[in-house]
Amino acid sequence: MGRVKRSTGKDSLTAEVFFSEYLCSKAFLLLIQCIGISMFLL
Repeated sequence: MGRVKRSTGKDSLTAEVFFSEYLCSKAFLLLIQCIGISMFLL
């Protein structure tokens, strides 16, 4: 019982980490695009 509880907690934690990494990568790509566009315009 305890083992099952622990594994589900680990799964949710992994999902949170994956989601935060996904958001960071999206923001990073957006930042690179903005820099590229501003360099192109300047």
